[in-house]
Amino acid sequence: MLSSPEKKVIATYLEQLADLNVQRAQIESQMQRIETGIRGILALSDDEAEVMPYLERLDEITKPEGFTDAIRKVLRAADGPLTPSEVKDALPGAGFALDEYSNPLASIHTILKRLAKTEAFEEVEKEGKTAYKYIRIIGRVTTARAVRGIGIPHKDR
Repeated sequence: MLSSPEKKVIATYLEQLADLNVQRAQIESQMQRIETGIRGILALSDDEAEVMPYLERLDEITKPEGFTDAIRKVLRAADGPLTPSEVKDALPGAGFALDEYSNPLASIHTILKRLAKTEAFEEVEKEGKTAYKYIRIIGRVTTARAVRGIGIPHKDR
């Protein structure tokens, strides 16, 4: 059984983690806006030799580490829910090449279902199809409900 001080430490850590998650979402949103701005400016140039070093550097900076990270990035940048096919279509724009996958859509479906069960993403319906979206509002209310739901006191109580 957990002692009262241990419960307080866990509640504090959960709150800190939730706050960091909000900060990460804000940072990723800002990064996406900056990346979109850079790509938009570079698209105005017809001089490929001048543009390529910037695109290469941008791709080095923004390249996701793995398939799941790339899908997270796509969903967080989206203005609304995306179907698995839309996620697949957006992945190359997020810097993730699908060339080495024989059936990327199957992997995308699996990753999306897992993300919807374990992270700040949810499954919704879009035009009669299953779609997934990033839950942008993850603040103290959601955190408080989650913490209270598992019987740990929240500091707002």
